[in-house]
Amino acid sequence: MASSLASQLEVIRSIALADPAPLKRPFTRPSILFDPKKAADTDTESIFSIALQGLEVLINRDERFGNYKNDLFSHRNKELDRELLGIEQNNNLNVLINSFLKLLSGFFILPSALQTLEYLIRRYKIHVFNKEDLILCALPYHDTHAFVRIVQIIETSNGTWGFLKGVKVSGAPPPRMVIVQQCLRDKAVLEVLCNYASPSKKFQPSKYVIGFCTAVFIEVLGTVETVNDDIVKRILPFVVSGLQPGIKGDSNHKASSLMIVGLLGNKAALAPKLLNSLIRLVAEVAREVTKESIDLHWFRLSLIALINLVQSHDVGILPIKALEVLKELRDLPGVLLELSKEFNIEKFLVVLLDSMIDYSSKDEYCQLALLSLIEKVPINDSVHHVVCKILSTCVKLSQKVGDSASLISAGWAKKILIVVNTKYPSELRGAVHHFLQHNKAHSKKDDSLYKILCKMLDGNLDSSSDISESKVWFALYHPKADVRRTTLRDLNSSGILKSEKYVSEGLIDIQEAILRQLDDKDLTVVQAALNVDGLPNVLGASKLLEALQNVLRRCVGKMLSGSTDNVSLTGEVAVTCLKKAISYFHDQSDYLKKIAAMTFPLLLVMPQTQGLNLKALVLVNKINWPLYQNIAVSSSEEATSIPGSLSSINLKVINNLAGNFMVHPEDNIAWFSESCNDSELSKTLFFFVLLQSLLIQPKGDDFSALFENVFPILKAEWESIVNAGDVLLEEFKSEVLDWDCSAFFDHLLHANLRPLNAKVMVCIFWRLIARLMSTEPSRNLLDDSKIKDLFVFFASSKFKHAFREHLHFLAAQCSVSPARLLSKFFTDEGVPAAVQIESLQCYAFLCNLSQDRWQTELLAEFPSLLVPLAGDNQSVRVASMNCIDELRALWCRIERSGKKNGNNATWFQNGSVRLKRLRLSSSKSLSSILLKLVVVMELQIHFSTVGHILDLILASKSGIIRSADEKTKKRPKLTTHEETELLTSAICRIENPVYILSSLLDVLLLKKDITNRHFLLDPLFKLLSKVFSEEWVNGTLFLEEGSSQLSSSSSETVYHIQQTLLIILEDLIMSLKSMAAPNEKMTNEINVKLLIECARTTNVLGTRNHIFSLLSAVIRVFPETVFSHLLDILPVIGESAVTQIDSHSKHVFEDLISAIVPCWLSKIDDVEKLLKVFIDVFPEVVEHRRLSIVLYLLRTLGEGKSLASLLVLLFSSLVSRKASCFLNIETPDALTFCTEEWEYKLAVQICEQYTSLTWLPSLVMMLEERGNGNGEQVLFLELFLAMQFSLQKLQDPELLFKLESGEDTIVIQRALGELMERVVFLLHLVDARKKQLNFPVIMRKELKETMRAVVRNITIDMIPSVYFKSIIKLLHHSDKDVGKKALGLLCEAVRKHEKVSLTLKDNKGSRSRSSFPWLDMDESSQESLNKMCLEILQVLDGSSNTSLKVAAVSALEVLAERFPSNSSIFGVCLGSITRCITSHNLAVTSSCLRASAALINVLGPKALAELPQIMDNVMKSSQIVLSNLDMKPTTNDALSASNESHFISVLITLESVIDKLGGFLNPYLTNIMELLVLHPEKVSRMDAKVESRAHGLRKLLVEKIPVRLALPPLLKLYPAAVEAGDKGLTIVFDMLATFIGTMDRSSIVAFHGKIFDFCLVALDLRCQSPVSLHNIDLVENGVINAMTALTLKLTESMFKPLFIKSIEWAESEVDGTASVGSIDRAISFYGMVNKFAESHRSLFVPYFKHLLGSCVHHLGDVGDFKVSSLSRKKKKAKILDEGEIKETGSLSIKGWHLRTLVLSSLHKCFLYDTGSLKFLETSNFEMLLRPIVSQLVIDPPALLDDNNICIPSVKEVDDLLVKCIGQMAVTAGSDLLWKPLNHEVLIQTRSEKIRARILGLRIVKYLVDNLKEEYLVLLAETIPFLGELLEDVELSVKSLAQEILQEMESMSGESLRQYL
Repeated sequence: MASSLASQLEVIRSIALADPAPLKRPFTRPSILFDPKKAADTDTESIFSIALQGLEVLINRDERFGNYKNDLFSHRNKELDRELLGIEQNNNLNVLINSFLKLLSGFFILPSALQTLEYLIRRYKIHVFNKEDLILCALPYHDTHAFVRIVQIIETSNGTWGFLKGVKVSGAPPPRMVIVQQCLRDKAVLEVLCNYASPSKKFQPSKYVIGFCTAVFIEVLGTVETVNDDIVKRILPFVVSGLQPGIKGDSNHKASSLMIVGLLGNKAALAPKLLNSLIRLVAEVAREVTKESIDLHWFRLSLIALINLVQSHDVGILPIKALEVLKELRDLPGVLLELSKEFNIEKFLVVLLDSMIDYSSKDEYCQLALLSLIEKVPINDSVHHVVCKILSTCVKLSQKVGDSASLISAGWAKKILIVVNTKYPSELRGAVHHFLQHNKAHSKKDDSLYKILCKMLDGNLDSSSDISESKVWFALYHPKADVRRTTLRDLNSSGILKSEKYVSEGLIDIQEAILRQLDDKDLTVVQAALNVDGLPNVLGASKLLEALQNVLRRCVGKMLSGSTDNVSLTGEVAVTCLKKAISYFHDQSDYLKKIAAMTFPLLLVMPQTQGLNLKALVLVNKINWPLYQNIAVSSSEEATSIPGSLSSINLKVINNLAGNFMVHPEDNIAWFSESCNDSELSKTLFFFVLLQSLLIQPKGDDFSALFENVFPILKAEWESIVNAGDVLLEEFKSEVLDWDCSAFFDHLLHANLRPLNAKVMVCIFWRLIARLMSTEPSRNLLDDSKIKDLFVFFASSKFKHAFREHLHFLAAQCSVSPARLLSKFFTDEGVPAAVQIESLQCYAFLCNLSQDRWQTELLAEFPSLLVPLAGDNQSVRVASMNCIDELRALWCRIERSGKKNGNNATWFQNGSVRLKRLRLSSSKSLSSILLKLVVVMELQIHFSTVGHILDLILASKSGIIRSADEKTKKRPKLTTHEETELLTSAICRIENPVYILSSLLDVLLLKKDITNRHFLLDPLFKLLSKVFSEEWVNGTLFLEEGSSQLSSSSSETVYHIQQTLLIILEDLIMSLKSMAAPNEKMTNEINVKLLIECARTTNVLGTRNHIFSLLSAVIRVFPETVFSHLLDILPVIGESAVTQIDSHSKHVFEDLISAIVPCWLSKIDDVEKLLKVFIDVFPEVVEHRRLSIVLYLLRTLGEGKSLASLLVLLFSSLVSRKASCFLNIETPDALTFCTEEWEYKLAVQICEQYTSLTWLPSLVMMLEERGNGNGEQVLFLELFLAMQFSLQKLQDPELLFKLESGEDTIVIQRALGELMERVVFLLHLVDARKKQLNFPVIMRKELKETMRAVVRNITIDMIPSVYFKSIIKLLHHSDKDVGKKALGLLCEAVRKHEKVSLTLKDNKGSRSRSSFPWLDMDESSQESLNKMCLEILQVLDGSSNTSLKVAAVSALEVLAERFPSNSSIFGVCLGSITRCITSHNLAVTSSCLRASAALINVLGPKALAELPQIMDNVMKSSQIVLSNLDMKPTTNDALSASNESHFISVLITLESVIDKLGGFLNPYLTNIMELLVLHPEKVSRMDAKVESRAHGLRKLLVEKIPVRLALPPLLKLYPAAVEAGDKGLTIVFDMLATFIGTMDRSSIVAFHGKIFDFCLVALDLRCQSPVSLHNIDLVENGVINAMTALTLKLTESMFKPLFIKSIEWAESEVDGTASVGSIDRAISFYGMVNKFAESHRSLFVPYFKHLLGSCVHHLGDVGDFKVSSLSRKKKKAKILDEGEIKETGSLSIKGWHLRTLVLSSLHKCFLYDTGSLKFLETSNFEMLLRPIVSQLVIDPPALLDDNNICIPSVKEVDDLLVKCIGQMAVTAGSDLLWKPLNHEVLIQTRSEKIRARILGLRIVKYLVDNLKEEYLVLLAETIPFLGELLEDVELSVKSLAQEILQEMESMSGESLRQYL
């Protein structure tokens, strides 16, 4: 019914929403095929026809749709109306529709599907009744418009799908991410999708549904960082259902599950049980796809999911069920092999192998699977783990002696190890070695581990066979050499090696094992292996020989390097090895070459291997090798008896070898190249032999053949030595070239033979070329490749200096023209520069020789030298010039000889002829060649000659330039008259002087030996003035006819002239530097002003650079000429920095700066002025150029002195530009603009180039400069920038790293200390001048906050000792306010030290620090702390400044709180502080009190000595505050706050005293308690925190002071507390209750009687009514709470007497008179009873038997009364006469209060009367019934005030009456007792009083609600009364009666009105 009704309401609501205004628009219908209006015009029959057509299409697609043809789409249902169906019918229909929609979801995109849906919407209203099914059907197609149409017809405003509301509004298909996000927000959506996509018995979701849901699930998992359990729990059913084996369906679900499993593995921490379950399911999937022979892709996909699941979690062993599945998979190894190539599956393989190893001993199939895995899957990195796992398992099995599995273990373990050995032999050996070395045996009798393993692998635990396969295998790989050696000996003695079966089968490869022993690190093992018989048979000849070679090479290497500890053993092994090799192979021709090569290096006797060498010389006669003929000795004794030293032996052997070598050199060289080239010692001996062989005269053309064979080998070996880089021949001596072999023997002592080999090779090359020259004296070797190859090889060698003699010898001894030979090297193309240079040097060498035969040819080749002279390589050009110099010298010698012999300079004439052959196309070429020819001929030139040439050049066009030297009367002649005429005539014919001037300057540039060159200064400066003149620069002087512009070539030539002239002047001036004292004339000739003007006017950057270089030279040589022009030079330099940004200009600029800075400082000494020149032009300079300029300036000036000035200038520039911006700041964030200005950025960049050791002191200097100003506004703006910059730099990573690492601690800490001192002073300065500053408030605030942030950062970085010393310095400052500021900052730093490491207000200095540097105080820091404390005490004692005193005391307080210490300094501080507590200044007193508290907390019992004075002063101080409070209330808030602060300080001090010295406070407890108890009114007038502090102190007092000490003074306070008033007395009993809560058993026993009596006395206060008490209820509650707390700790035997005593107290008379006292005691008593019943519950119920008569009496009397006997004797109370209860008048207020307490107590009694012995038995029930019911007609007091919270209101009493009588009935539990109670209550409903009638009805309703069906027995009696009440005139009575009647009808199931 309910469901049907809800459905009908939903339909009505839907129609209303779809058509809110049917009268205003046409009727519409929901539809997904038609427009809403068109749908309204389309009848159901038409839609049904369309649906049937669509259904037929769907049936053709899937036969299952046919099942719905006869129900959902039947003709009989065309007229069906769901609203009229019942619940069961609708449920059946919902099931049918749900199944159809699920099936339809796979075909939703088909038009036929939409046709069927249209009918379902029209007929069955599925958009209303099945909206979730409909949404889920369409949701996979959320990106289609069909989905949008469906959503638009569904009401989704509330519920799960409310998030689709936006789709309805926008009409746009939602993206999948919207659904994903909703799944994250509302997990219910995720759960719905999971359930929908999970298969069931009757339904399998379509692939579209699974695909969509999978995509959503994967995106949900991918979106969150960590997948929580909630998501896993909701997705898991879908995953598990897809992994279930045997379920037929779409494979997409399985793939989806595998993908989600993989993602869960990476994103979620799965529980172990769930993880194992998933592993098993995935493994079963793999098995299933294998059985079904599905595509291998599925198997691979399942394995990938399994691998990912295992590797993403800490899986040790696979679950047994999963392992049983995996071991059956045939394709597992193959697929894992492929996966291992693509992915890292090592962790999974380890887990899989471990699991299989664990079960292989018991499961044969698992063993086979393990073997297959190891064979096919690469496990290189896991072999060690697998082997150790196998061996560990064997050891564990060995401990199970009686276990049959132990016997099986040998088989599986051995098989696995055999396979591992086959695949990974070296890894297996290493693993076994490691296992045996790092594991100790746990077997009995201290048997070794390997023996246990041997027995296990041999399959017999009791086997004691000496030699077994496993024993040999383990023993040969045992870490102990003794075991390996013993095993080899046992093998040798057993003869087992002769067994072919043993060798070929089994675990061990004996051949490999023996080979490994021959390579053993322990030579004793090697020796034992060598002594094994039959090694050739076991190992084979080839492997044995190779092993012997390796052993011999190893031994020789050890002996030569001296790395062996046992030389004799090494020698013995080497000799044995050599003997074995010779004995085994001396008669085998196939191995004779190798034996000879093996022996060859031993034939050279070395001091380190002398014994071995001599033995080899004895054994060599057994080797039939041609090279070794006649070199052997008969025995080693004979060898040692040879006269002479070892050198003679070596020389004899080498000579014999050389002789044998020269018999067949080609064959021997080939043998050496093939066999002996891998040993340095072999090479050394070969080189010795080759060197000696060159002394033997060859026959015929044998030497040519020898050269052809030897040279390639020597060349290759030399290149290898050079490339190795470990040979240096820097000090090669030419005399070595003539050494023979014996001269090198002394070098054999060195282990490194490569340098020796290099020197010997140099000698061999020398002998080769010597023999080459001597054997072919008549041949023309110009084209001979041998000579050329040798020359190129020598010239291009890295150590060409070692071949210098070789090159000279080749050049000098060449049989043809050496000049022609060498010229080929520097004239041909493609010749390396090194070869060109060496050929030129050899050419120069030949010019120096005194031989006459080559002189003419050398001179004739002079033109060839012009080719390298014109080359690009500078070194080649220099070498060619050196050749020309040597040719000139040669020419001079020939000329002198020619004059004697009459010969002329024929060679020069020939050269001139060659020059004339040149085609001179222009006068430029002619002049250039002629002038350069002068240079080439090295003519002597006088300075006047230059002047003459200049006159000729310039006179050809104009006579502007005068003679170079007018004072010189006679000019010196040139070398010859003919040459002069030739040169003059050539110059005079030139029309344009530019080119000839350019050439002349080129000559001057090269010609630096001009006589009296310094006289050229004046003419050259005059020329400089002319070439920079306007007519030269503009080219008007050289314009061609008919042209108005200067040609580009002429312009370039002018620039060349200018630059060359500047270079000449620079070189000339620098040459004057060596002069002793330049004369004044020279100084005057230097025109600095001209240079400055030229720099200003030229636009050519290169020219300007040359001017600057010239200025640098002038400054360095003639600084006095520049002093007067410095201020003119600097602007030019600054302007050039704007445009000249290339690297060369940078170099020139730096050179000029390095010259001008010392000059500037020596004259002006103003760094800032110099820097300001550059700062002014920096805005125009590119950013990266600024930094380089500044860095060089600073480096030149010295960073330590100039960096601070630079920072000041930068900030000053910024402020001057942006002052208005600073002053107009409106928000703090706007101040960040300054960090983007170029000045600030440049400052940051500059400091980044230096370490903190540089910029940190500069910050100090910068702040010192800023702090010395006069307080102008600009200075404070600059100060803000400086502070902002300092704050940024203090967070520099480099500084922080140094602080963390402790590097440069002393320097950094000193700078930090100075910086802090400066900042603190400036902070004080800003505070002091804040009124004078015309600053915006924001600006001033940010400045101060930034400065404080700087201080905080400095504090973090400083070590305690330095920080304390800085504070001491600040305390000594002349301005005491600075000291006060320092103390304030000290307090702030210490208080917030934990917060400093996290955040510093907003972004000011915010940074994270791993630790606070003050956490650990060393001895130095402690000492500094002590000194600082003493200084602070001096400030306290010696200062009269109140604020400074307060700051000092606060500092000591904070230090004590932060630095608890055992130091005595705090004891000293406490004494001084205590004396100051009685100061007349409240602020000082308050601070001293707080400081005393902190010091007491630190010192603890050590403060006991000061306790009397402390308590005395504290009490005096508290009295001052209390006396101030006794005065008339003041309106002065400041004075009130001062009193509050003072009193809080007193309380804080008392807290510390009680906490730390509580055991010593007995003499002071009374005073302390009086202070805490007797003045609550005064405290209440203070702030709430004062009262809270006092309350906390009272609790602390209770906790710290023992009860035996605290209770007596507390009880004594009672009279005074009564006088103090309500609050004081309440405090007393609150403290008492707290004390009781802390009391132990013994204390309770001792004090419970005394405390209870004390409380009874206090309960009489209501009766006594003292005038001081205004709220007796408050006091009484406190007393009762204390009594309750006491009774909760009492036993029954202790409690009962006390309770009886309280009854006696309550019934006793007060003063024997007035009854008022009796009712007051009764009120107090029943207040106590009520509380006891509430606290003790059922335990207290039995005690009501003592109160029964009293309760009846109090409920029966009306008005005030005198309590009659409340006897404890059990007696029956008087029962009122039957019939109606007599209505009486109203009560007094006290009577009303008392009856309420009695009723409340009885209600709790009834409520907790649950014991076996019930109190409310029949007699008690009857006794209490009428007195309680009679309260219904009792009127409340006439003067009752509902606002009086102490007196119960009428409503409260009414509620209590209903609950009390109702609970009485519930507790009675019997209809026999219910009937009289019901009757009595019903009788009261006939009262004339409306209150009585309503209360009666309320009680009846309570009974109906709680008794329910049990109340039906009372129905007959109740109905008549209800009938009367239904006709009551009072509406409230009538309504309540109707409500009760309805409930009775509902409960009875029938109408009761007929009975009324």
